[in-house]
Amino acid sequence: MVHSRIGFVAGLVFLAGAVGAAQGQQGGLENRVTVLEKRMATVEGQVAAQGRQLEAVLSQLVELNDRTTALEQGSAALGSQLSLLGNRTTALEQLTGPTYFVNVNCAAGQTIGDALARTSSHLGVVTIRVSGTCTENVMVTRSQTVIVGVGTDAEIVAPTPAGDVVTVEGVRGSAGRALGLRNLTVRGGSSGIAADFGALVQIDNVTIRESGTGVSVSNRGMVSIRTSRIESNFFGVVGREGAHIVVNDTYIRDNTDYGLNLENGSTAYVRGSFITGNQGGNPGTIRGAVGLYQGSTLRIGATEVTRNKGNAFFGAMGSVLWLEEGVKIDSNGGHGISMLDAGVVGKYYVVTDISITNNGGYGISCSPSPGVAQLYGFPPAGQPLPNVTGNRLGDYGCPSSPNPPWQW
Repeated sequence: MVHSRIGFVAGLVFLAGAVGAAQGQQGGLENRVTVLEKRMATVEGQVAAQGRQLEAVLSQLVELNDRTTALEQGSAALGSQLSLLGNRTTALEQLTGPTYFVNVNCAAGQTIGDALARTSSHLGVVTIRVSGTCTENVMVTRSQTVIVGVGTDAEIVAPTPAGDVVTVEGVRGSAGRALGLRNLTVRGGSSGIAADFGALVQIDNVTIRESGTGVSVSNRGMVSIRTSRIESNFFGVVGREGAHIVVNDTYIRDNTDYGLNLENGSTAYVRGSFITGNQGGNPGTIRGAVGLYQGSTLRIGATEVTRNKGNAFFGAMGSVLWLEEGVKIDSNGGHGISMLDAGVVGKYYVVTDISITNNGGYGISCSPSPGVAQLYGFPPAGQPLPNVTGNRLGDYGCPSSPNPPWQW
């Protein structure tokens, strides 16, 4: 019995110890839980702080993205403004630059007229480079224009016989417009090239054919023709009302009437050229390969005027023909030179190399008195120079022409 009680007490003691131990462990766990709770609170605070920082960073990123977008938009706007400025600069350079080049492919339907319209406000030289056949009437209304052919087939053709192919008209009472034509064929029309009212035209390596008048110059217009061919027109070159024409290294040939005709105080200088095969007129008629009327003046040197069907030269009404060195007047159907009505034939300074030979009329024919055509620098009639020979009706037909007392 006693042993049982002792055992029971021992059990209670053990149980009490176990309870105490458990209670101690519980306290330890509670302390650890408290520590963990504090740590959790700290971590939660840290997470909250990091969340706030993250929100701040995200806000900054949004702001940065907005600023980046704004910068990109600004950059695009600036690029657009720069492009616009570049276009305006290019346009200004084209407007004020020394030369503006335009290519015109007439085979593709482009026209010289459109190119002239597009460049009408350009202040410098406009060079229009033409290829193919352009069937149009070209009216040049601006100065400093050059039309140049590219290749061997560039030509401007009149759409109808009535209008001029290329017209350059100056402004009445002011300076004329200027045009250059190079490396082209001009064909058809009332006139191939027409220059009026002080217009300035330079023709270089151009063939002008099948027109009513190849080159028409009037009202103080000025035309320079170089290394060109004026052929198979009705009239070759015509100057009226104070026109001035310069011809160098050019063929004027096979025109139905005059090769070169000057009227109303016009002037011309011809050198290094060939005037041949033009119809002119028969002996005694007022036609010639070259005609001078109404006080016009021609100075000619180093040029062959040969095998024309009528007179080589015809002059009247106070016109003057000056002959320089190297003029050959040969084998024309009419007179070599026919002068009427106060016309004058003179040698320009001391000239010895003038050949007037083998013409179908006189070498030089003058009108009888009182027409008083005159020879300046030639011997008296009936005393021919050695190089005025072989003309069918005689070398000089000027028996009544007064002759000045001096000889050049």
